[in-house]
Amino acid sequence: MRKVVGRVAPWLVGFTARAERRALPAVGGNSILLQGLSLVERLFAFVLLVSLLPMLLVTALLIHTTAGESAILCDEFPNNDGGISRRLRFRTTGPGTPFFRALGPLLRKYSIDEFPALWSVARGDIKLRELSNDRR
Repeated sequence: MRKVVGRVAPWLVGFTARAERRALPAVGGNSILLQGLSLVERLFAFVLLVSLLPMLLVTALLIHTTAGESAILCDEFPNNDGGISRRLRFRTTGPGTPFFRALGPLLRKYSIDEFPALWSVARGDIKLRELSNDRR
């Protein structure tokens, strides 16, 4: 059996990249603390998302009926680890009725268009701090 140095099976490359991206730094007991904080943050985002669900559904229905397109967009942006994170938000610009063009600035003014991003926080894709730091 011949040993190949410097080459990795193609299926393993993607697996190791995902594992490295999700790995927390092993700094003694701090990694357990970081995992606990991440879990609390994700749980908080999920509870907040469930409590805001009726308002989110009404907003999505208003956008969909007045814009004629999908109500939610997916934004991609670089995260602190050097990877790409995805964040959901409500559509607030584009073609639509005059009501939609009046609704968009109102949603942006009160940051209601950012509420679907709580789903990305609950999934663990981004942190709550990244929501406030990455404003348009």
